[in-house]
Amino acid sequence: MINIDKVMSYHLAWKGRLRGFLQGQEDMTEAEIGSYEHCELGHWLYSEGIVSFGSISGITELEKSHRELHELALGIIRMAHPEKRISARKELLTLDTISLRVFSLLISVQKALNDIHDMQEG
Repeated sequence: MINIDKVMSYHLAWKGRLRGFLQGQEDMTEAEIGSYEHCELGHWLYSEGIVSFGSISGITELEKSHRELHELALGIIRMAHPEKRISARKELLTLDTISLRVFSLLISVQKALNDIHDMQEG
């Protein structure tokens, strides 16, 4: 079972580091952005989530939005040269929108998983 609080906490820290990078307060590499398959959420999605719960409403959209989030973050890191930092900061607004979508989908998926669990026990 996914620990939604842990996933959200890791995500917020990751996003904070990305912001810090754009403000020149953090060092961050492309490798540290991480693969969408190897972060906490990606690990769950590709090891258990999609295989076991792929029919749950929202799981496919969660996977797509999560992948989009990592790809956008990678693009932000790549355009973070001083002459492109303004563009990179604008992309953070898009990243925030996708991030909220991922959180909303996580909550929906968690609710569906809880309902399945309750039905199995009941």
